[in-house]
Amino acid sequence: MIHDMNSIRNTFKFKSVFSRVPLAPVFLVIFAALVVVSCADQGTYSLKGTALGYADGTQFVLFELDTDNKSIPKDTLEVQGNQFSATYAYDDNAPLNYLQVEPGRNVVFFVENQDLTLTLDNDDASNVQVAGGAVNTAYYDYLGATAGFSEQKALLDERIREANLYQDDLLARELQKEAKNIDDLRQNYTLQFVAENSNSLFGLMLISELLDSETINTVQATSYLDELSPKFQEHPMTAKIRTQIKAASANGIGGEALAFEAPTPEGTMLSLEQAMGKYTLIDFWASWCKPCRMENPNVVRAYNTYHERGLNIISVSLDREGQKDRWIKAIEDDNMDWYHVSNLQFWQEPIARAYGVRSIPATFLIDENGIVIAKDLRGQALVNTLESLMPAP
Repeated sequence: MIHDMNSIRNTFKFKSVFSRVPLAPVFLVIFAALVVVSCADQGTYSLKGTALGYADGTQFVLFELDTDNKSIPKDTLEVQGNQFSATYAYDDNAPLNYLQVEPGRNVVFFVENQDLTLTLDNDDASNVQVAGGAVNTAYYDYLGATAGFSEQKALLDERIREANLYQDDLLARELQKEAKNIDDLRQNYTLQFVAENSNSLFGLMLISELLDSETINTVQATSYLDELSPKFQEHPMTAKIRTQIKAASANGIGGEALAFEAPTPEGTMLSLEQAMGKYTLIDFWASWCKPCRMENPNVVRAYNTYHERGLNIISVSLDREGQKDRWIKAIEDDNMDWYHVSNLQFWQEPIARAYGVRSIPATFLIDENGIVIAKDLRGQALVNTLESLMPAP
């Protein structure tokens, strides 16, 4: 399964915290970064750092994330005498920021009305000193706690593999119970953490992730939002979560699939309504997505078997702008002889965003009235469901 890295980065896809996702992450696909905080003048905050082992003239780039989850360069900080600093205006609704120290090494921080200080060591990437700051402190407490759960789970997983290797079924079952207990503890910790820290950008990001991972449902997510302070009721992230809740409610099982229209490979516009059959599979994929390409033969077999019985498929590609030829070639190579549309906007594909798609492949099976009756069916599960709905005459 391929995940939206922008969403992971920008809404903190803590999926590895939950058993549903292997990944991507899963956790800490967020940037491994550390920050510290102290008091600052009202309306501004300073970013100060010690860069051990970095030559004078070394440049670090400060990024912020815009409303479309794109990284926007904000400033360049230069090291002089192992130090760097800058001062910025404070905004209650400041987006997530991160300092790119070098490719693959980033310092993530939440903007608070306080100074931020960090220490980096060019010879030891793990030597990042942090302290203080309400939201940032909560963030690092959370990372530390969940990392601890992950370490315990990893040790148990290794012991389970060894038990299975030696065919010690009794020990394997006991260890699996322990692993399940750790998952439960981790999830309970996360839910309690959100309840206590929802009035922050980080808390809102966690609510979004919990909803996306289906750890909480739309009713629970709404309950969290209803308890927010007036300040965070008006926060842009809160508005995004409410949109996410609306999409989840509409596109969840039993809900009505949202209508959409997009360009076909030929350049004409095609709507979901035009593509619908007795049953319709809305399939989110991309030519660059290896798991999608591996699943495509299963979808092709299902289509060839059930199309005459009433199955239609409309595939929505998350291919990139400027790569239309790759999209078309993948359709031909994989023998996907059904409806196709795409705005060629990668993870910003508006249909995928409307459906709350954060990883692909992803599917929604709808009936002739547009009601979602199943999600994320793959392989034999797809065939079994279709056979139950459209048995052979």
